[in-house]
Amino acid sequence: MVVLGAAAGLWWWLDPLDWRRSLGGESVVSGGSQGENPAFSEAERNRKQALRDRAQSLGVDHAYLVSLTDQFFFEQNPDRQGTQLTDKPEDADRRAEWDGIAAANLDLLAANLSAEARSRLGRYNPTDRDRWQRQVNQLYVSSKALEDLTNARFNQLFPRPPQGGFVETAVDQIWYGLAQDRLNALTSGEALQEIRFEPGTFSQQLTGILAPGEGQVYILNLQAGQLMRINLQAPPESTLLSLYVPLPTPEVPYLLAQAPENTWAGELPQSGYYEIVVVSRAQEPIPYRMTVAVDNVIEDILNGPEPPAKAN
Repeated sequence: MVVLGAAAGLWWWLDPLDWRRSLGGESVVSGGSQGENPAFSEAERNRKQALRDRAQSLGVDHAYLVSLTDQFFFEQNPDRQGTQLTDKPEDADRRAEWDGIAAANLDLLAANLSAEARSRLGRYNPTDRDRWQRQVNQLYVSSKALEDLTNARFNQLFPRPPQGGFVETAVDQIWYGLAQDRLNALTSGEALQEIRFEPGTFSQQLTGILAPGEGQVYILNLQAGQLMRINLQAPPESTLLSLYVPLPTPEVPYLLAQAPENTWAGELPQSGYYEIVVVSRAQEPIPYRMTVAVDNVIEDILNGPEPPAKAN
């Protein structure tokens, strides 16, 4: 079961036709209920209905929107934890605040998630992560690389870590939506490129521009014992660099992981597909240039049978 939010106080799970419930003799309302409450002004009723209409047009489940907005509302109003908004005039300002948060949430979801990702918010669960792992492994990409891309974007939107391992809050559902879109970018080739060396060449230069929170994955089919050098040129403290091995072990789980370094050189410990992941942690678009050089490039590795897909 996926648990969404800490919405103990706003009764968002009520049927839309049952927009009020008696608690201690007071009518309590969800901040985002249908705008049919006669206790509300016409402007407030129109505002709430506009929120519902926009959520529907974006493909965002209204119950999820309420859960997400509840989470932010309670974080910004810790004094309201465990209490309910009423339809009384003294709660009008708080209801307007709630509606403002909901509108900002819809802006955020519209700007950062595809229609496909938005349509599943509130329904992502750990089985999605398992399925995505199998899909990226077929691309010779690890689930760790997918997480790097997702975390970069999530941390740019929310400078705090998601809950570990399981979808605990409405905000964590956004992490899953971002992961869905990053998976699609890898599958389409938008965020994935294989580095192949032309005969007689031993290095390749790659360039690009990364938007805030965006990243790129490069894969190389190499052999144990080869020497590799990576040199990443980008604005200071603007990127994180990862270098993942084909088959992680407890002794060698990776060669670099989300490191601020711009260079790496060493002997490769395994044969198979290595992954170089570059992500931006800047607040504006950044250009980058990366040189990858490998000694003793072996033609039969580059052109022969491909190794098995990733298994992590």
